[in-house]
Amino acid sequence: MASEDLEIHPHDAPQQPESPRFNTEIDTSAPIQSVKEAAKRFGGIGFWRPVSHKPLHECEAVEVNELEQQLTIRRNETLDILKELESTKNVVEELKSTLRNRASTNAAATCVVLMDLKLDLPQTTGDLAGIRAAIDAYRTRIEKERSDLERTRHRLASTVSKAADLENELKRTEMATELHSFKRAGEAARREVERSMSEIEETKTRIQMAEMKLAAAKKTKASETVFGEQVSIKEVEEAREEVRVRKRALEEALLRVEAANEGKSAAEEALRKWRCRKMTKNEATTTTEQQPVLKAASLSIGQILSRKLLLSEGKKMKSSSRVSLGEMLRKKKKKDVETVKRKKLSFPRITLTVRKRSKKKMWKHNNLCNTI
Repeated sequence: MASEDLEIHPHDAPQQPESPRFNTEIDTSAPIQSVKEAAKRFGGIGFWRPVSHKPLHECEAVEVNELEQQLTIRRNETLDILKELESTKNVVEELKSTLRNRASTNAAATCVVLMDLKLDLPQTTGDLAGIRAAIDAYRTRIEKERSDLERTRHRLASTVSKAADLENELKRTEMATELHSFKRAGEAARREVERSMSEIEETKTRIQMAEMKLAAAKKTKASETVFGEQVSIKEVEEAREEVRVRKRALEEALLRVEAANEGKSAAEEALRKWRCRKMTKNEATTTTEQQPVLKAASLSIGQILSRKLLLSEGKKMKSSSRVSLGEMLRKKKKKDVETVKRKKLSFPRITLTVRKRSKKKMWKHNNLCNTI
């Protein structure tokens, strides 16, 4: 009973080892308002009792009881640790068994793979030998094709050079044929010009002869009768008609000359353009052969002759258009006396003047042809 009445003092009780605390806490509560609240927070309220001095054997009994309690606690803890150790050993054994099983299965699989590889090794070596032989065959074939390709390239280059030479030869022959054709066209145009000039000269001489005959008829038949005057008027009309016909023929001849000159100039211009185009295209491959180049004249022969003839005919027409037929008859009547005296000498003078003029014109025509 004495032991039940005993109270254990907090200082006399065995202290258990406290586990170390590594975490820190910050007090964020409200501040303490009174001493009572502080006592409640930090351990509660205790009442003072007087300490009774107990005998020594009682104290020892209390300590023995406490030690027994601690021993039982330690035993329980040891049993718990042993149980945990047994469970840990079981887990380790299970892990070892699983590792052994896995190692055995992996080794078996590795052995199977190695056996398969050993079986496949001869076939693989045979395949590699076949592949090497195929590669060597392809290499020899490629070398052969390369040599064939080089020979084909050389043949193609020689063929291209031959084709270029043939093309140049063909172009030269075409140029020669076209030049020959243009020369023939120029010669034809020149002959046409000469023929037209001869026709023009002949027409001019005929016109001059008709005008001279008309003047002689006017001079010789001025003193005849009225019938003779009518006949002379008819002759004058016929002479004028002949003059018109001759002028028309002269104009046609001039037109032919102009057309021939235009054809010649067009042929020369076409030849010049063709040569310029061929020279620009074949500048790198053309030879240094000198070929005659026809230059287009600023004015053609027909244009010069037509201008001269038109100027002369215009002057004559202006001078003749101012005099009418009645005035001509009046002039003839006034000059009857002079015409009767010169009747015998008029025709020879006309023929001489016509011959002199025709000789001068033929000489001019020959000089003009030589300059062309």
